[in-house]
Amino acid sequence: MSSPQMTQGTHFFFLLMWISCISVTNSVKNVIPELSPQEYFSSLQALKASLVYFQKDVSPSSAVFLEQLENSREALQDYGISILKINCQEGEASSYCRGDNSLGKVYLFRDRVLVRELAIDALFSLDAIVANVLFALLFNEVKYISTLMNLQHLENSLKGQSNLAFAYVQAIGTAEHRVFMEAAFVYGSIKFALTTEVEVLKSIRYEEPEVPSSKLFFCHCKVAMDPEQPCHKTLMEEPLTTLSIHKFLKLMGEPLVVEVTA
Repeated sequence: MSSPQMTQGTHFFFLLMWISCISVTNSVKNVIPELSPQEYFSSLQALKASLVYFQKDVSPSSAVFLEQLENSREALQDYGISILKINCQEGEASSYCRGDNSLGKVYLFRDRVLVRELAIDALFSLDAIVANVLFALLFNEVKYISTLMNLQHLENSLKGQSNLAFAYVQAIGTAEHRVFMEAAFVYGSIKFALTTEVEVLKSIRYEEPEVPSSKLFFCHCKVAMDPEQPCHKTLMEEPLTTLSIHKFLKLMGEPLVVEVTA
């Protein structure tokens, strides 16, 4: 018969083994596949979208960036986006491996078409990677608003046809930008637009402080008919999170909306 000390020790040993297995499983799941240039370009047809890093050498800065990429791999897979690392030292060099063209950049492809070059400096965190990649993929669907006139033109084009989710975020690549882009990815019945310009926000909400927090407005353009008047807007009172945006857009989709402000 085993002693209580041995039983406790055995349980503790198996607990450590279980934690270790989980850690190894998660690490393997996040490892970025490494291909030669030939292997990658021959596999492009099977990939809907891919974020590709062409690695020429290993440096402390590239190691830090690769760690961030690994952390974002599972999140991007939820949107059908693969992350791949191309070893430029193997096989015939791709044009992306030659010279200094690929230094400090990653490349976003859809099938065989290059969608966007993204500067590594802008991809400084998990939130920044997901936000920037989705923003690039949805470039034609999610409009960036730089002036009030841009917003007015967009609203006029949507009147009688579609509603608009319009957000102010403090900067591109923030957590708020990420959750807004994730909502834009899944809500096909609503148009989306965003700005980082404080003056645009203040033009529709005068009481904002000099450094405002992120805001989300639902612009009721589908029922707007007067070309001279802006779409009525409902402000989401809660901070921008995945859950709050989902609840807010679901509420705005109901037939009756009580709280509507100009």
